[in-house]
Amino acid sequence: MTVIRPNSISGVTSITGQSGDISIFRADGTAADLNVNNITSGIITATHYGSGANLTNLPAGQLTGTVADARLTTVSSSKLSGALPALDGSALTGVGHSFGNSSVNTSGIITATSFVPTTGGQLSNRNKVHNGDMRISQRYGTTAHTPSNTSRNYVIDRWAYWSNQASKASVQQVTDAPVGFYNSAKCTSLSAHTATSGHWFGYLTTIEAQDVYDLEQGTANAKNFTLSFYVKSSVTGTWAAAVRTKPGSPSRSYPFNYTISSANTWERKTITIPGSTDGTWLTGNSEGICIWFDLGTGSSFHATANQWYSGNATGPSASPFIAVNGATWLVTGVQLEVGPVATPFEHRNYGEELARCQRYYEHSYNTGTVPGTANNSGSVMFLTNRNTGTAHTMLRYVVRKRSEPTLVSYSPTETNTTGMRDLDNSTTYNYTMNRNGETGCTAYPTGNLGLGYFIQFHYTADSEF
Repeated sequence: MTVIRPNSISGVTSITGQSGDISIFRADGTAADLNVNNITSGIITATHYGSGANLTNLPAGQLTGTVADARLTTVSSSKLSGALPALDGSALTGVGHSFGNSSVNTSGIITATSFVPTTGGQLSNRNKVHNGDMRISQRYGTTAHTPSNTSRNYVIDRWAYWSNQASKASVQQVTDAPVGFYNSAKCTSLSAHTATSGHWFGYLTTIEAQDVYDLEQGTANAKNFTLSFYVKSSVTGTWAAAVRTKPGSPSRSYPFNYTISSANTWERKTITIPGSTDGTWLTGNSEGICIWFDLGTGSSFHATANQWYSGNATGPSASPFIAVNGATWLVTGVQLEVGPVATPFEHRNYGEELARCQRYYEHSYNTGTVPGTANNSGSVMFLTNRNTGTAHTMLRYVVRKRSEPTLVSYSPTETNTTGMRDLDNSTTYNYTMNRNGETGCTAYPTGNLGLGYFIQFHYTADSEF
């Protein structure tokens, strides 16, 4: 062995060991570190043996070959860049099951032994709203209707226009809709109306109380829920809305604003509403939750946004609809569901959605025929069965009603004429419908009729809120 003990070496271009290796030791014989300074060019090639625990700041470009992944621990995400290779899920262990409020996006198929949502999230029956896509329109079909009174006017099933100022807007089912939908509700302002503080204008739906028991509103266990909808308007700006215990004189309201950014463009809006732990929330077949889309209500009803309010309130900004002549506002895809996440709209088949709506309203006409039209199809017919007396028939409703409905009978052969038609004598009689219940009633024309006459009529049965 050759031993060199200099304090420093300079001017040396190369050192070659006898067997190709050079070992460096301290004076006491222990292995020493090699410090090389002031090298401006050239390459130092070395082979490291032993632990790499003290190796730091190695340029990634100088690492070649295979790095044993078993030795990689605590690699921060900020140090990872570029494309990662595909991960074999069979080799993943110890992966945390909770992702907080974030989402996991993937493609392909995920196979799970079970699906257990923490809040809501079931695959069906998520949406508490009936006819949220505005497909069912039994009363007026696609005909625009202008409410001429100050009652709730149901134009599209389960949805009402309500104002204490008559004849200020029209409502219509249209086929203007965002991708994935066919229908929407269109409200059109008929004049530039200046709303005073006590005026209200809104488009609303009410969810039956026993359909929202799982939300546990008014209790210490009240759950958050999320409202989502698609909206389009000719007028941009800030619009008001609210969720309430019921439409009129509610115990609690949750006002909020939303923004329409682009004119005549469909936009999706979502808002998560914290559960209300107090207030009076009705039960059974009463009003449970009202969704109120404001169309220009006066200042007396404005309240601070995004908090529960005791009383009747809508968002703090006046919706710019009723003040603009010819303004249009369209809505569809309305969904209210438990939990903090707005899932994609739940599309139900037509028959199922129609049956849900018929709990609140049905008629005997064909689909698309407006009640009061002179049309025989689907009408009820029976023979008088008493001589010189009244003639009764039992009318059974298609779907059990929410409550005893309000009934109207129409002559099938005359336009917008209430009554029952005696076809043999071409006479229209007044009518009586009694023994009315949730499933049916007794119906008969008034007056003395002979035996064996044909009596014909259409009907509507309304048990909306």
